[in-house]
This record gives sequence, structure tokens and C-alpha cells, in this order.
Amino acid sequence: MEGNNTNQAKQEDGTALSLRQCISLLQSSENDSQIFAALLMVTKLIHSEVLTIDSKRELFSAIGMKFIIRLLTSDVPSECEPHVFKTLAVTILSAFCDDEVILSDPSMEECLYHILRLVDGSTQVFEAKSECYRCLLAASSYRDPRQYLLKQNAVVILSKIITNIATAKEYDEVITILLNLLHHCNLSTREQQDSITSLLQVLSTQFANSQNADKFIICKRISTLLFALKGDELILGRSIINPIRNALWDILRSKIGPKHRELAFELCSELIRKLQFSWIKIDNEQFTDDDIKMLLILINLCCVEVQVQLRTNLHEQLVRDGNTLSNCFFVIESFITYISNPLDISEQIASDIVIKLRSTLNETFSGISEFIKSMVMARKEIDISEMEPMLFACFRVIAAYLSEDTSLIPRVYDILPFVLEFCENQLKCSIAEGTIFDEYSGGLLLRFYLPGLCHLTAEESACKIIADANGINLLSEYFLQIWSYLNQDCSRRSQFFETTIDLLCGIFLNISLVYPIGLGLCSKCADILVILFVNDDNNLNEMSAITSLNTVALSFALIRCRASKSGLIDKIPHDMLKESFVKKLNFVSLTCRNVQLNANSRLAGQDEVIELCGIIIRTILDLIRLNTDYYVEIISRSSLLESLFNWMQTLCDSSTDLSHGSNNDSVDLVGCVQELFICCLQSHHGEKTMQGLVRSKYWAITIRKLNWDKLMDYKPDVNQLQ
Repeated sequence: MEGNNTNQAKQEDGTALSLRQCISLLQSSENDSQIFAALLMVTKLIHSEVLTIDSKRELFSAIGMKFIIRLLTSDVPSECEPHVFKTLAVTILSAFCDDEVILSDPSMEECLYHILRLVDGSTQVFEAKSECYRCLLAASSYRDPRQYLLKQNAVVILSKIITNIATAKEYDEVITILLNLLHHCNLSTREQQDSITSLLQVLSTQFANSQNADKFIICKRISTLLFALKGDELILGRSIINPIRNALWDILRSKIGPKHRELAFELCSELIRKLQFSWIKIDNEQFTDDDIKMLLILINLCCVEVQVQLRTNLHEQLVRDGNTLSNCFFVIESFITYISNPLDISEQIASDIVIKLRSTLNETFSGISEFIKSMVMARKEIDISEMEPMLFACFRVIAAYLSEDTSLIPRVYDILPFVLEFCENQLKCSIAEGTIFDEYSGGLLLRFYLPGLCHLTAEESACKIIADANGINLLSEYFLQIWSYLNQDCSRRSQFFETTIDLLCGIFLNISLVYPIGLGLCSKCADILVILFVNDDNNLNEMSAITSLNTVALSFALIRCRASKSGLIDKIPHDMLKESFVKKLNFVSLTCRNVQLNANSRLAGQDEVIELCGIIIRTILDLIRLNTDYYVEIISRSSLLESLFNWMQTLCDSSTDLSHGSNNDSVDLVGCVQELFICCLQSHHGEKTMQGLVRSKYWAITIRKLNWDKLMDYKPDVNQLQ
């Protein structure tokens, strides 16, 4: 052992000495001939295991980028091989190209320009292509040199090379470089778009025409290329899609093995990511019978694949087949979401087919649920961390199903605690890593479950399960994170975040009705209440009307759930609570002013406004029952009562038929307004405001048309008014 250490030390000393001699020789060279002589030592040194990264940088600096560029651009003496200088240049570069610092040198851009021209096929055959590809691959792996390549139109050059490649080895070398570039850029120029379009057209034609094992090699090539294209769906025209569609249709109808099925499912899922299910159409019009047949076969195959694998395979095999299952899960999840949209395909499928398809999907849902239950039991005995990606895919399918089909809600109760635990762990990790709002992180599982939880929380039993599993605290933390993120920068607000807030508010409002103690005992809900009342009022006008009304409804509901017997909130000073309450009521007054109560006259989104106004008024009535004088005084300080009366008056003027079924939400709202007026008339704080409305010449007409029997006999106290 001691002898080995001595030999190693001698070797390191010898390398260090040779390195110093080589660098000295390179630095003292007065012409290129002397540099060539010194390069003989470089070839011996560069592959030494004891050469450090700093030593390699020092050695490359001694050679000099200018010398490399001269080799790439100089003419060769007539007696030499035509590419001898260029071959030497790329050989030297390939020996040093694993270092990002060397590749990021600005002079490297010129080197990469010449290397691209060596491999683009427009010059004579160049023998050292492998070394060129090694340099290009290394450059495409780092930010700065990758930008150099993009400036030199590398996407166009590499795309053209791939269309003419004969060997699989060279294809793999070049496509890896191209994919690295595509992963980090958009096709910003027409020339780039045309080059990728041409490449995809060649591949799609080969895919459609091939009738042997090469068909599946091409299938994989198309999948990887589609995966790398981010936001470039416009280049996928019918000349590309139709051959791919027809080739996949042939595959799906054939008897193929698991490996080939995996490749077909992978390509289908990539097409769905880019184009949803429109790629199945033979043209851009409606689905034909053949299109629907292909779609249903694809869904059935994916469902059967999932059921068989989850039922028969051991955990180790499931991990190995994870790619196939993940793609099948994605296809099923996407189809559930897609078919629920009445503007798409659902109306074109016959009812008997829908029934059969629903049965298949239900069986798949049951199989996934049973698999998750088995994982819950197995985790006490084995490490299931390797199964997490597959569990994530399982959870997403269930989330998609729950958001569209409420009939399966009771069957998810057993796995709901495990789902919420998974969501909580993921949320904690994303907060710690700072990726909670990273649009490229793949999305939080909790976000996918929000639509389904809106359905679930309509049931008290589900709310209890959620509360016992720390789910209310989890949802509250997610709400607080979003609120804080948006308040840091108003420009971050988007449809995605507003929809997320709307969904969270809907869940909390459901819980407040069927299981209010859950919100009352959650400490995070108290934090939400504070931010909504202390810091929120300036944000009401900056969000959409629906989102703002949702937050108002939530703030009032949280007061109802967390108030003491006297109806007060200890955490918020009374003056601050009253001031914020009035501002919120004034906002509601302004929002409802131009909303049509007649269902036939409403604009888009006004149904939700009426529904939320009804929720808000019902919640206010609950608060008045807790402490009549306190809350009626607040209401009287706002413009709410006057606005509601004017709103009701407009309803009367419109001759709306409240007995018609389409106006049920308006009937509910009108009833709530009557109850609110009665409560305010019965309190000395609200009577003066109400009597001002009663004295209006429209009062008697309005209450008669609305059949407000309880208010018919009310007469104003003239003395009190004076």
C-alpha cells in the first residue's frame, strides 16, 4: 500500500513537471510551428487522471483561442490532407469542452460558427465529425455557449443535418444537441420554425410509410422532438399531424407487445399535451365516426393497461413500467377533462357509447383507488418513495374524475387522508425550495384537487375527514401563500391565480355551512381573517368582481365561524373591523348595481355575482342574529341597504317573471333582501335608514310587486324621521 502511494506521488510530480514545461513551451513559442511541437506534449497530458480543472484551464489558455481559430480558418498546404488543421482544432477543443468556463469565452462563438459549418454537409466530407458533435453537445449544455449556438442558427443547421442522416449513431449525436437547444428556446424566427416543420414532415412521412421495427424507432424520435417543443403548436399543421395520426391508428388496432405499446402511448400523450384531442380529427372540422372510434379505442387501451398493471404487477415491476403507466394516466386524465366540455366532443358521442365508456372509466377509478389503498398499507413495511411519481399520476386522475363526476365521492373517502398528506408534504417542500409558484415545476397536486374538493366539501362527512387529516390547515396555508405572493407584486395577478382563489373560497364557504367548527378551530383560518380585514380593502378593486366578492363572502363567513357568542372577533380591533366591514359592503353595493336579476338579460358572469350576493346577504343575516345592534349599525353606515332597494326596484321595472325556473337564484336573493330589511327595521340602528327607504314613493309599489307580505303593513315613524 505504501509503495502504491509512493508511485502515485511520483506520477503526480511528473505530471506537474510536464505541465509546467508544456505551458512554458507554448507561452514561449514564436510561431505556429513551435506551437505544433508543444501540442505533442498536450496530447499526453490532457488525458492524465491527475490533471485538475485549474490545470486544464491554464493549459488551454497557453494554447490560446486565437490559435484554434487560425486552425479553423487557415488554408492547408497542398501536400497535406485538406482538413488537417480543422481536425486538429476540433480535436483540441473536444479535449477541453467539458469545462463551462472555457466554453463561455466570447471567442468560442467564432469557433462554434466554424464547427457548425464543418458538419452541415455543405463542405467536403469531414472525418472528425464525432469530435465536432462532442464540442457542440457540450456547448448546448451550458447557458452562454448555448446562446452562441442559437445566434449561429444552429437549430436550422442541425435540423437539416438530421433529415439527411443515414446512421442511427450520428442521429443520436445530433438530435441530443438539437433537443438541448429546443428545451431552452422558443422558435422565434420563421427560418427556425420552417426547419423544424420540415424535419417533422420527414419524420411523420417515414412513420406512416414504415412497416417494420423502424416504425417504433421513428415513433420515439417524434415523441422526444415534440416534448422539446414548448409553446410551438402552430408549426404542427395537417401535413405533419395526419401521417402521425394514421400511423398511430394502425398501431392501436394491431397486436403489439408492451414495449411497442409504451412508445405509442408516449407519442399519444405528447400530442395531447400539444393539441388536446384535436389531432385525432382527420381534418379541422367535427369528429368523424372513424375519429371517435380511434379515440374510444385509445381510451379503452389506456384504461385496460392501467387496470391490468395495477392489479397484476409487483411494486418493482410498476416502477420499471412507470413511463407506460404515467402516459396512460395522462391520457385518461386529459380525456375526462376534455369530454366534460359540451363545446367539444361529448355531444358527438352516442349515449350508449358514453355509458360503456363511463363503466370502463369507473372500473379504472376503482382499480386506482384500490392501488392507493394498498400503498397506504404497504408503506408501514416497505419504502414506497420510488412509487411517488406513479402515485402522483394516480392522484391526478382521481382529481380529474372528482371534478367532473360527483357520484364517486363516497368511494374516495378512504384514500382522502393519504391524498391530503401527500399534498401537504409536497406543499412544504415547494415552499422550502421556493418553487411553489414555478410554472415549470409541474404544478402542485393540491391545485388539481381544488375543483373536486369543491364537490367533496358539500358533504359534512367529507369535511370531517378533511379536518381530521389537517386538510383545512393545508388549504389555509395554500391560500395565505398565494395571497402573500400576489400582494408582493400586483403584476403577478392572472386568471390562474384568481381562479385558484375562487376555488379556495368556494371550499371554505362550503365548510362554513356544513362543518363550521372546522374553520372555527383552525388557527390558519384566523390568519386569513386578519389579512382579509386588515390588509385587503385596497385589493378589492384590483381583482375581478367575482374574486373580490368571493373574498368578501369568505371574510364574513369566517367571522360567523370564529366569532364569540357576542358576535365579535378578538384578534381584530372593533373600529378596524367596522371600517373594513363598511368598505366591503360598499364594494358589494357598487358591484351589484349593474347586474341584471332577470336571467334572460344577464351578461356573462352575472349569474355568479347574484349567487355570491345571496351568500353574502345570508351570512350577514347570520351575523345579525349573533349581535343585532352591532352589525345593523355597520350595515347602516354603508350604502348596502339603499343599493339593494334600488336593485329590487329595477327588478320590478323589468317585469321579470320570478316564478320562472331560470330566475330561482333571483327569488332566493329577493327573499334574503326582505329578511335583511326586516332585521334592520327591528333595530334602532337600522330603523332610520330603512324609514328613509320606506318614505320613497316606490316603496309600496316595490313591496307589492315582490310580494313582501311581512313589510306590507309597515308605516314609517314620521316623528322619528324628523
